[in-house]
Amino acid sequence: MLDHGAPLGGIGFQGHLGSLLTPPVKLLEILDKFAVFGVPLQVTEFDVDVADEQLAADFTRDLITVLFSHPAVNGFVMWGFWEGSHWKPHTAMFRRDWSPKLNGIAYMDLVCKQWRTDELLVSDAAGMAATRGFLGEYEITASHHGKTVTVRETLKKDNPVIRVELPI
Repeated sequence: MLDHGAPLGGIGFQGHLGSLLTPPVKLLEILDKFAVFGVPLQVTEFDVDVADEQLAADFTRDLITVLFSHPAVNGFVMWGFWEGSHWKPHTAMFRRDWSPKLNGIAYMDLVCKQWRTDELLVSDAAGMAATRGFLGEYEITASHHGKTVTVRETLKKDNPVIRVELPI
């Protein structure tokens, strides 16, 4: 397709997974195979259709860790996550009462805790402070001598440094 000029903007993999769950090493091999085309990769329509809740949670954790770690992957899409509005309610991450299942807990632990950058820093004498962060959107608030400024910035691969200047 690319050789014939097709406007290919990315490659998506439907993520309806069942009893034959792909091991993480094989997932990486598959992603590497498609990464050679030089377009972004995404898993879409994610759900895990297995009866064992712990297995579903472990696989969810492993899959999204593999996706997060692969440089060609830029997205992960779930079409449903709540039993009350899921095409396969038993695969949802949240029950009808909104309590999380084990796969929901695994997902939230990674996405909402481990892969978040939430830092409180104090600058040095030159006014500099630094930390490492995940790529993505940031809201940064800085204060100096009673003046505060809040900015929204994006940490990107091609621009991995965010600078905030305070009006003094």
